[in-house]
Order: sequence, then structure tokens, then C-alpha cells
Amino acid sequence: MISILIIVPTKNSTKYLMKLVKSLLDQEDPNWRVIFVDYNSEKFHKDFLKNICKKDKRFNIKKQISKTGIFGAQNIGFKFCNNDEWILFWGADDYASNRKVISNIRRT
Repeated sequence: MISILIIVPTKNSTKYLMKLVKSLLDQEDPNWRVIFVDYNSEKFHKDFLKNICKKDKRFNIKKQISKTGIFGAQNIGFKFCNNDEWILFWGADDYASNRKVISNIRRT
């Protein structure tokens, strides 16, 4: 069965990410992973992302070097998708609205 890769572009979006992270950690289906594609954030935000990644290996960070915006971040995320994964692009202020979002996506 497929897994889900969620690509999340970030830039100093700490105040939004906790809701997203909590909603994913609460999922009944653990078959997902997240790549935060961060562009030029302040140290506090980078440290925040690193802390999330240390706590759960399904979270990862990639740097966006050039100022190519959200589409550049999406292209970076594409590079890390496995053959058995579906890609979702979520904003830092998005979140899973209930505990079955991932299982419902994987079921389709």
C-alpha cells in the first residue's frame, strides 16, 4: 500500500506549524512523512524544525537556497519522493482535520 509524503514550504512559520505537527502525530495511520522545505528562516525557526525532527524521524528538513518561492520548494520536495508514495503539498498553516485523514487518502 502507498505511503504519503507531505511537502511543507516554510519561512519563519513557527506559530502555524504546531497545529500541523500535532494533527499528523494524532493520525491513526502512521504511513506518512513530512519534508519541511525551509527558505532562509531565522535561527529560532530552524531550531524549532530541528527539534520536531529529533522527536520523530518521519519529519525531515531540506534547505531551499534560491528565492524561487513555493514552486521551488515543491520541486525540491519532488526529489525526495519514493516510488510508493503520493505527494501532498501543504502550507505551514494547513493541518489534518481529523485522525483519519491519512488513512482515508491511502484507501482511495
